[in-house]
Amino acid sequence: MQPWQYIVLLGAFALVCGLALPRKQTAQSGQSLRNMETALDQFMENMEADHRELVGLTGKLQEETRARAENGERRIAELEERCGRLERDLAALKAAAAEPVRPEPVRSVPVQPEPPAAAERGNAPAAGEDVKPESGSIRDRYAQLFRLREQGKSIEAIARKTNMPKGEVQLILQLAEREAAARD
Repeated sequence: MQPWQYIVLLGAFALVCGLALPRKQTAQSGQSLRNMETALDQFMENMEADHRELVGLTGKLQEETRARAENGERRIAELEERCGRLERDLAALKAAAAEPVRPEPVRSVPVQPEPPAAAERGNAPAAGEDVKPESGSIRDRYAQLFRLREQGKSIEAIARKTNMPKGEVQLILQLAEREAAARD
């Protein structure tokens, strides 16, 4: 065979290969394009599912937040109402504390002498008999209380030192004043 024949055969072969290859590549690129479109569609579906899930979670979170806010507002309203009641009670207590304590006058009970029969029974009073009050003044019975008062201690301090209620300390001091006024 002649060299020109080889060149023609080689050219024909190159032409056939050139025409055949683009068709294969087109078929392969079409397939890869379809694969890419399928992958994109699947990606978009996944993204939409994730988006729906996020929207649902956001909605639930908003509902929970709204419920917590309503619960907090209700609790605040209850506490404000309770605070108002406590303030009213405190004002009433302050008003009651500001009023001077006026003890009822002490009524003296006449002491009857003990019948001689009671002395024989061991000084135990019989039913219906009056009991003789203790002798001595209030100052004698509560000497520590009056010492603290003379030192200038407040009623609260005296009550703490003597382990007595504050009202009892006030009453004893007032009774001592009346006793002193009755002697004069």
